[in-house]
Formats: sequence, structure tokens, C-alpha cells
Amino acid sequence: MDDYIINRTDGSGRSIYLQNRPASAPTVIFTGPPGMGKTYAVGKAVDAARDNGDLVLTIDAGSREPLEKRLARAVNDQFDDLAATTNGDRVLRDLGRVVDNVLGDRFKWAEKAAAALGPLLRKAISWWEAPARPTLTDLTERLTAVAEKQNKKLLLAIDNLDPAKQSDLKAVAELADHLATGGGPGQLVVGASAPAVDALLSTGSAVDPTKIADRYDIRECSPIPEAELKAALVADLHRQGAAVQADAVTRLVHEANGDPGHLRSLAGRAATLADPARGVNRAVAEETIRAVRDADQWAYRAGWSRLSDDARVIVLSAIDQPREAASGQPPIPSGPQELVERGRLIASLVDSGILRRTGDKLTIGDPGFQHWVTATIAPAAAPSPAPAAERATRSTERPNRSQTTTPAGRPGGTARPGRAPKPGRAASAVPEAAAARRRTPAAGSRTRGAGRG
Repeated sequence: MDDYIINRTDGSGRSIYLQNRPASAPTVIFTGPPGMGKTYAVGKAVDAARDNGDLVLTIDAGSREPLEKRLARAVNDQFDDLAATTNGDRVLRDLGRVVDNVLGDRFKWAEKAAAALGPLLRKAISWWEAPARPTLTDLTERLTAVAEKQNKKLLLAIDNLDPAKQSDLKAVAELADHLATGGGPGQLVVGASAPAVDALLSTGSAVDPTKIADRYDIRECSPIPEAELKAALVADLHRQGAAVQADAVTRLVHEANGDPGHLRSLAGRAATLADPARGVNRAVAEETIRAVRDADQWAYRAGWSRLSDDARVIVLSAIDQPREAASGQPPIPSGPQELVERGRLIASLVDSGILRRTGDKLTIGDPGFQHWVTATIAPAAAPSPAPAAERATRSTERPNRSQTTTPAGRPGGTARPGRAPKPGRAASAVPEAAAARRRTPAAGSRTRGAGRG
């Protein structure tokens, strides 16, 4: 879906896309719950920069390898192209030296040697100093010099900052400081969840509130209005050669619940199930939803099993009494500290996409997950006088396999696994894995992906 989202806007009605609204700071962060289109927004920025002729590099964060090494690999992969289009041996030589230093083993061995020498021997050999490992900012400086030689701007995109270690967050904060204080014609574009953004903003000099706006332009990827999703769904199905009826569009968009990544999965499956004569009608839409939910069921179970007991109580109360859950009132009265902790847990569940907050109302973010909980967990928990969290835990340990449909007869659901909240906090147990699965293009889809975790 090349035009999957035409013009997404923020709460003030401004476009979130860089090609429609220029950045107000050198570092732009697209944030939001899993599946809300952060990857798509970063991708549109990358595509626009390439169309403009800029020098563009994209990397992901990871827990096993630092960002500077990932960037060095990306530079190494296209070094021949850079050399062919750059007039200036010195800037290329400087860039190549830094890349070699990052990718080589000499720093690893130097660090080991420094540790092995011990403080007394290091003091005796005062002339010896372990070489400094090049940083993300060092690499970006060299890339900016290459871009200037090509009469271009540099755009560095970090598609997903969530797995980053503290050292990587520090590196990104240092790079943001560098770009904001005269670091050349460079732009940093990042996709990150709300917890990752909070961690980044508490790192480096940007912890000073007066400096945040100078360094970061933060844009929210929130659930997309139904009218926009309907137009996108119809356009995508038509591109895949499938006609679609209005009631089927309404049903599929309702199931997506504002999640562009989920809608992409539904569209791909619907195109493969479309009736040759009638296209995608209501019956095909229901079959599509059952198929996608069934494919995700393992993830729902895994995600639920990793939620803390307190988080399970909140999820169940959001299904049974959404207004009560949203107001922060637990089923059993608690003291002030418990209410504060409950509020933090609700906020974390909302940030992770498991819950949605609309005014004073909390609902489950994914209708498929809500259906699975309602059909599988809630019936097993209801008859027992034991506390809700204990009943929910038992239902996961000894699932009632006969409970596979709702009263309406729709089969129980899909699953989206991920990290789940431990006591006192929440993580994106359900939506993250679903969003990751949806990043693989659905059958028949030409899109690079509208949503990511």
C-alpha cells in the first residue's frame, strides 16, 4: 500500500509526515504504541529524502550490537557507491578509517589489554593509552562531510530504538546534541515507543527541559480514524484485484481498531479469500477475521501468560467495567499508594498498546485479543470466589479448551505475544509480536509496512 496512509495528522491537525511539515529540530522522533505506523512514518521520511537526492542510511537498534557498529556496516555496504559519487579523497579516507576502526577487533583487544595491565602497571607505563573507540557521532560527522562534498544533506534513520541498551540511548542523545549545536546539515529520524522516548529524554543534556524542544521534534502516531482506514483498505484491495462491499469494509476496519499494521494483514488475507464473483463481502470479511485471529492465537496466550497478576486484573476490568477501570478504581478498595501504582500500571498498559484510553474510558486495543480473553479467560475466572488475578492465573495454567467460541459463535482469537508486565509495571505483552508479524508484508501486498512496534 504505497499510499496506505494519505495524510496522518496530530492532535492539532498538523501532518506528522516530514515531507508535509518540515522538522522543527534536527532530530525527529515518531512515537506511539505498537502497530501505529512508526515504521511507515520513518519510511516515508527516508523515501522523501532519497527522492530529494540526499545521502540516506537506515539502521535498527539491537541488544547485541551497538548502533555505531550497525551504522559502520551500513556504510561499508555502500562504500563503493559513495566513492563513485564523491570528489575528495580525504573525506572518504577519513570515513573509511573510522569504519575500519569500528568494525575491526583492535579496540576489543586494547580494552582487554587495558583491563589486564592493572592500575599500577598502567600508571608505570604512563605513555600508554588505550585508543578511543569511534562513536556514533564520529561516524555521523564523517558522513556529513561526505554528503557536503556531494552537495547533499545527510539523513540517518533509526527505525526502532526500543531494543537499544543504555549505551545506545546515550549515543543517540549525544548525536542529537551534536546536530543541535552546529553539527552540519544532518537530520536524525527515529521510531520509538513512549517508554523508549522517556528513557532517551532522560539521557544526556536533553534532560534539561529547556533543551528538549531545540533537539527533538516528537510526533505522535496515534490510532487512525475509521474514515481514513476505510479509504486505504478499499484502495489496497482494488490494487490487489479484489472488489469489496461496503459492509465488509466496515467490518474489517472495526477489527483493525485504528491499527494500520493490523489492517494491512486483514487486507492481504481478504484478497486471498475473495469470492471470484462477489469480491470481498461480509462473509469473506468474517472468514478473514477468523483466519487472522486463529493465526495469532498462540501469541495471545503467550502474551497473557506474561502479564503480571495486577495487569490481568486491569485487563479483565477493562472488559467488564471500562469506565470503572479508566478512573483508576480497582475492584477492591486500596490505599493511596496502591492507587498510585495502579495508575502507573494502567499508563504502561496504554503505552504498550494493550489498552486504549478514550476520555475516561479504557478498552482493549485489539478486538481479537479482547475476544480471546472474553472467550477463554473470563469464563474460567467468573465462577470462582477466589481473587480475580488468582482465577486468571489458574485459567492460563489449566486452560478450558472447550471455550473456543463466543456466544455470537465467532471463534476465539488471535494472539500477539511480547514482553509482559511484571508486578508493578506493564510492557507490550500482546501488540508487539503482532506488530512484528505484521511487518512481514501480507500475501499480495506491495507495501513496505504501515505499522511497527
